[in-house]
Amino acid sequence: NHKSLALITYTNAAADEIDSRLNADDNDIFVGTIHRFCLEFILRPFSWIYKWHKPRIISYDELKEFLELNSDLEFGDNRLDELSKVKRLLNGDLDCSNIDNTESWIYISELYFNFLKDKKAIDFNEILFKSYKIISENNFVSESIANKFYEISVDEFQDTNIFQYEILKAIHTASSDCTFFMVGDEKQKIYSFAGAIDNAFNRASKDFKAEIENLDITYRSTNNIV
Repeated sequence: NHKSLALITYTNAAADEIDSRLNADDNDIFVGTIHRFCLEFILRPFSWIYKWHKPRIISYDELKEFLELNSDLEFGDNRLDELSKVKRLLNGDLDCSNIDNTESWIYISELYFNFLKDKKAIDFNEILFKSYKIISENNFVSESIANKFYEISVDEFQDTNIFQYEILKAIHTASSDCTFFMVGDEKQKIYSFAGAIDNAFNRASKDFKAEIENLDITYRSTNNIV
């Protein structure tokens, strides 16, 4: 009775759709994106470990302010999209993969990270990085989360990136009492450019000691389409 169910999906719109179909109190079931999950159960309760500021998401206007302050920088056609590519590797180093001009990218990234620090804010990539750092370096955090949920279900699992994967794996490793259910379709993988891992289901089958069930019947289309 003291444990909850977590339903993690890729977008806020999908989370709202799931929530609207559930006949449950919000206190009984968590429904949201991986970023909201990390904010609610990792960053907000445990940021004190590293004496970080209370997590606040950088606003759209603040991102525009950064671009205006650095209007001389070459970001490409869509400057906001380019800015969202500033992220770290698991070890904290800057991710320079698929970047042509590494030296310029390092300079831009340093400016951006300093801007976030001055604003006492984080973006979506930093939510995942900081959550991973907390949970990977502090076993009691993963144990706390594993003891809070009896199951964590993840939608659109084919688009899971390495940070999301490692966070979930840490929770699984902490306690076998918290079970996992991942669903998705490798053929519908659309976020390879954003770091979605390869062979997510085969990898999870091994790490989470789970069988793969192929869903080969569709219920969402008419017989003519099927």
